[in-house]
Amino acid sequence: MHTNWALVPFPSFTTSPFLAATSLFKHFLSSYFYTPREALDLSLAKAFQRDPRNRGFSALLSTKPQTIASSLTDSPISLLSFIYEKLHSWSDRYPWTDDEILTWISIYWFSTAGPGASGFIYYERVVEIKRKVWTMEKLQGYVNVPLGFSYLPGELANLPKGWLAGMGRVVLVRDHDKGGHFGAYENPGAIAGDLVEMFGRGGGAEGVVEGRSGC
Repeated sequence: MHTNWALVPFPSFTTSPFLAATSLFKHFLSSYFYTPREALDLSLAKAFQRDPRNRGFSALLSTKPQTIASSLTDSPISLLSFIYEKLHSWSDRYPWTDDEILTWISIYWFSTAGPGASGFIYYERVVEIKRKVWTMEKLQGYVNVPLGFSYLPGELANLPKGWLAGMGRVVLVRDHDKGGHFGAYENPGAIAGDLVEMFGRGGGAEGVVEGRSGC
């Protein structure tokens, strides 16, 4: 599995006691053990989490998604405003063109399910967590598959790389100098390059597909 947004939990004392202890020690002495990039990433992640303006859309979609769905379905201007604000604030200063914005909006507007359908995943996630079908502990738990991570400077929350080992068998970690939450669109060459390196010949996930040896 490869991702450019790792919701990495702090290592668990139950499943990874040594990693948790060393991570806690390093965290308290962050100025000595975190790289300048990691220290900046962590401070930005904390700032994002603390700002209530960043949680408004999630609070609405996770509780009453149909309320905003009616507005998004009724008015293309409403849809444009709702989506463009995120494209602007969650990207890494990407220079969006009018055609790009209209293409993104059109995917929502002309889809069979309609623009409101995409928001229900937030509601369903909360319902599943309350039913304890999928808790955050499960979502962030250890998985025994090769894992790859691309770190983009404009992502919403980048957490220290030392925590990654608690998620699984990490085979690739790469830093990039540009890209945000829409990284595959903002910096496709970086993401594609990481995928080739990870799954290609000599990569940490080479041969995961039976009968295939890689690129």
